[in-house]
Amino acid sequence: MRERTEMKNVSTVTTDWKRKKYWEEQTPEVTCQPDVTHMLQVYPELTQQRVEGFGGAFTEAAAVSFSTLTEAAREAFLEGYFGEKGLGYVLGRMHMNSCDFALGNYTYVEEGDEDLHTFDISHDRERVIPLVKTAVERAGASGFGLLVSHWSPPAYMKSNGEMNHGVSCWRDAESSGPITV
Repeated sequence: MRERTEMKNVSTVTTDWKRKKYWEEQTPEVTCQPDVTHMLQVYPELTQQRVEGFGGAFTEAAAVSFSTLTEAAREAFLEGYFGEKGLGYVLGRMHMNSCDFALGNYTYVEEGDEDLHTFDISHDRERVIPLVKTAVERAGASGFGLLVSHWSPPAYMKSNGEMNHGVSCWRDAESSGPITV
């Protein structure tokens, strides 16, 4: 029989919306075998990287869904994700222009506007930005980090003329070769 080594200071955190479990901490009895090939080794004395926090994506689909909730359901959602008794999310990602989780394709600039004179975020001011602001407020004094990134360039910047489907983007004459997206 193989020797088993007792592991100490191991805990799990479970969140299961369907079972109404929110940040349930447990300390299971865990043992390991010395010859296990897939083992996670934690060295708390080595601090080479810092975890800034955890979070999720703010998409148009999420914002529309949030807007249809009752006030009580909105409060439960906000507390569950961003509150002190919930997951405590402090990071978020928001798409610039539409994404796969948008209600349709849209961009922040008009077709062919290479100088961005028509740059306009009014589409996201309707639901997405208010959801982000509400989450930031709920995160409170701990702060909130937000990454805004494009999902797809506008159609006029792509060789297929569509926002959907990965293809090459055009470049100016001084560049060498296309960018594949």
